[in-house]
Amino acid sequence: MKNKLLFRKVLTQLLFSLCLMLFCGNTSWGQQVIGSYPVMDGGFEAQTVGTLPATVTGTVFSTWTYGTSGTTAISNTGSGTTGPRTGSKYAVVTVNSTSAGRQLLSPMSATVLSGSHVVQYYTRNAVNMSNIPVGIGPTGSGYLGDGKNTTTTWSKVTQVVTPTSSSSATSYLGFRTKLALAGTGGFDVDDVVIYAGSEADGTAPVAASGGAVSGLDVSWTASSNVDGGGYMVVRYSTMPQPDNDPNANGIYAVGNTITSGVVPLTGTVVYVGTGTSFSDAVAGSTSGSDYYKVYAVDKAFNYATEIVATAVVSSTPTITSSIETLTGFNYTGAGPSTSQSFL
Repeated sequence: MKNKLLFRKVLTQLLFSLCLMLFCGNTSWGQQVIGSYPVMDGGFEAQTVGTLPATVTGTVFSTWTYGTSGTTAISNTGSGTTGPRTGSKYAVVTVNSTSAGRQLLSPMSATVLSGSHVVQYYTRNAVNMSNIPVGIGPTGSGYLGDGKNTTTTWSKVTQVVTPTSSSSATSYLGFRTKLALAGTGGFDVDDVVIYAGSEADGTAPVAASGGAVSGLDVSWTASSNVDGGGYMVVRYSTMPQPDNDPNANGIYAVGNTITSGVVPLTGTVVYVGTGTSFSDAVAGSTSGSDYYKVYAVDKAFNYATEIVATAVVSSTPTITSSIETLTGFNYTGAGPSTSQSFL
């Protein structure tokens, strides 16, 4: 009877975890949730893989789209130079037309802008094009900058855009790139952010402190200044090294994996938000065997130096007598927090 009850409990927990994981994958949890204008989903993680719609309804819209000739798609295929820069998705613009005007438009914020804003993004594989104009609003505005990058390696572009008027056509916040030349061409885009200012922000925020794990609950002490951002937590099954870190300016969603470092190690993003604690039960954490890197992240997605919280046994048990009295089972995670002796 006891075994049957245990089996039922384990089965119930597995089914509950599966349902939560499916729920997570089909809700806004994949949406960008930190930064100055998270509605843009600059990492594309909440977008549906496939060809984007050519038109949208209304001046302010909620999905990535494209206008005029050509094809724009969200992709998750490939690896290395053919896959996303960060996370699991990115935007691919391909064209074969005799007219200029192929473009990519982000979701729009209903906030009417004033003053200068920095547009920051990564691009590659720019073929047969003179530049990528970047603007704010559905019709673009303010600045025609050279964001061209013909190499197969992702390259960062930062440009300052100032709305030319307060009309709804030009001053709603959004990201717009446009292929100016006619003919066959295209480009890839990932990690798009916009934030207020007249110059690019390349300074990391103040790091968090005091990471701790209790059971499946992970917590930390807030940064004194996340500068318009929040926090990201990455879980590892073995102790990560200092260089096992996210991409610079990378925009991740819960469930994304990160593989980096001289000795590559793969971690899973288990939290993105503005809070200072969360429960890792949804991701299926095995309490007592996990390591967490906690990063403060600012509006430009600069990452502070991480702190590491661990849910592993903090000391090795020692045999203190011939009758096998064991001491030293001190835990920082789930389980007893005091030494125990066994006769």
